[in-house]
Amino acid sequence: MLRGVELADSVVHAFAEHENRCGMVNAMLVRASTNAYLQRYQAALEDHLVSISNAELTRDTALLIEAISALKWFFARRSMYPEALEAMDRAIALRPDFSKNEQLTDENADRASLLDQSGRFHEALSELEKGIGRSASIPADSLRLFMLLQKRFEVLMHSGAFEAALNMATEKAALDPGGMASWPLKRVEALDSLGRYHEALEEFPNAIARVKRWFLNLTGEEVDFGERYVQQARLELRVGDPGATERTSRTFLAKFPIDRLNAEEHIHIHQLRAEACARLGQWKEAYASRARYDQLADSIRRHDAALERTRFQLQYGMQQRLLADSLNHRLEKERMTAQAETRLAGERLRRNGLLFSGTLVGLAALGLWGRLRTTRRAKAQVEREQARSERLLLNILPFEVAQELKQKGEAQARHFDQATILFTDFKGFTEASERMSAQELVQELNACFKAFDKIIDKRGIEKIKTIGDAYMCAGGLPDPGSTSPADVVTAALEMQAFMRLRKVQRSALGLPVFEMRVGIHTGPVIAGIV
Repeated sequence: MLRGVELADSVVHAFAEHENRCGMVNAMLVRASTNAYLQRYQAALEDHLVSISNAELTRDTALLIEAISALKWFFARRSMYPEALEAMDRAIALRPDFSKNEQLTDENADRASLLDQSGRFHEALSELEKGIGRSASIPADSLRLFMLLQKRFEVLMHSGAFEAALNMATEKAALDPGGMASWPLKRVEALDSLGRYHEALEEFPNAIARVKRWFLNLTGEEVDFGERYVQQARLELRVGDPGATERTSRTFLAKFPIDRLNAEEHIHIHQLRAEACARLGQWKEAYASRARYDQLADSIRRHDAALERTRFQLQYGMQQRLLADSLNHRLEKERMTAQAETRLAGERLRRNGLLFSGTLVGLAALGLWGRLRTTRRAKAQVEREQARSERLLLNILPFEVAQELKQKGEAQARHFDQATILFTDFKGFTEASERMSAQELVQELNACFKAFDKIIDKRGIEKIKTIGDAYMCAGGLPDPGSTSPADVVTAALEMQAFMRLRKVQRSALGLPVFEMRVGIHTGPVIAGIV
């Protein structure tokens, strides 16, 4: 892949020498994609921004939309949803009014997905309703309509509207009994989330049979899914039937030898089997499954640790780039403000001098007044941009540190006799992420971290940063009297309680789950900006 970057570099330089900006834009987008694949995120972001600048100079609207859309996906894949939405809205504003319904419908779906991942469920549902209305008017577009309806079900589930999701799945399954196979399974998901485990287990076999028939009709081959045994075993254990769980887990282990793709399923099945055998008094089998579970989980944890170290370094570098960009942006806006004020003062002096010019005074005054209004509008725009820059700065730094940085241009490091640091991450994160789509992974992290934000905000704890699946916060900073160690410990317990509830909900749906690890330390701290 490094060879790919070198090749893209040479292509960019060749187009630059011939002043072919369209070619430069396309080559830089290829280089940005390659850099992102290599986890060289700062280089990728720079390529995206420069490609947009060059696309603007070409006056090629389609090319500019393509460059902005590429930046949107770069932000979305890094969980920067506000920036992704801003880029998407900018691209939509450039789109011709005569765009086809298919394109508009796809835009509705993409925007709804970003809103959903941002936790803005009401807006996501509104966007999906627009897309569903457009798709219904497109002939022979059943697949696009089906995907929009599936997304609507997901948003309802994410927002906690389980009853509405159940009603939707029930209605769609009844209206299209011979069509797409997933609605009965969606109904099982909703029943499970509502705590109606017996009903979910009763409907589960028919739902799975329908999926298998659908695949048989589609491909001509019979298929079986390891994940469905995990879901079935979990439901059986929830309704108090450990014997059924033991039999289901035994069937899974006989049918599906472990490999790289199903290791997560084996971890879950051994965990469920160990608990079921323990309830049945089959201690030898329970011990064997627990030992196998620990062995697999430890292997994944070691793999996770190596990947997390690399991820921390990359995320830290990206945060430093964002901080530097924020400070540079603020300084540039301050410079523009000073220039605007200087121009304004000059206009006033010239206006006062022209007051003595007889008949020309009126005409000159009118001209100066127009220029003055333009200057004031420019100043107001600069002030708005400066306020936006300051909001970005406050998203990165505590208020007191941000104020010191603006006033002095730097922030002094401080020694605190006592502060309490809390650090969390998720066991098995890498393995779980391989079994989830990018959208599902980002959405789950966003849901967990938003809950953590609410917990620490209630107790006055300062959020420091998130790095991949890690979350870091501190009590007693920057105000030593703001929180106590007990507040941080209580927040950690609330986080664990949330994650246990989240695990129950997702396990009932047969979805990958995270288990939170937490570390807390109280002692002296030196805090500053590096």
